[in-house]
Amino acid sequence: MASIRIILLTTACAVLYGLVHNQITIRLSYEYFTIAHPRWIESQNPTVLALFWGVIATWWAGAIGGVVLAIACQAGPNPRLGAGDLRRPLFTGLLVMGACAFGAAMLGALVLPISSLHAFFSKQVLEAVPEAHQRGLLTAGAAHNASYLAGALVVIAIAVR
Repeated sequence: MASIRIILLTTACAVLYGLVHNQITIRLSYEYFTIAHPRWIESQNPTVLALFWGVIATWWAGAIGGVVLAIACQAGPNPRLGAGDLRRPLFTGLLVMGACAFGAAMLGALVLPISSLHAFFSKQVLEAVPEAHQRGLLTAGAAHNASYLAGALVVIAIAVR
């Protein structure tokens, strides 16, 4: 049961992070959610789209991270750790992820050249996004990629600890 609680806690943290993160990034780039992602729901409402993608795009990452943490906390000769032992490290990790996303968004908004969009998105996506909205797309894409990378590093750091 301890492993299941760890997986559920980590998944819930990832989903909550995704819900908040997407409410911000959809305001930076509506097209990130409507053009750069497949259309799985018909809503045009930014809040609904951000809520939907906040769950769909994060639950699996949280579950994978939870499995890694459950193994790290429950295997081996060391004293076993439970979900309660992970609350503070996970909360700290979420703050680190948010800071990384904010930093990456600032780079996307202020520093990165628009030509770097080609590293994040297909030619079809770039052709469909109006030029006036491409800076927002770059900003949102940078924030999302930073969050995924930071999330993976946070899980590794907690597991090693």
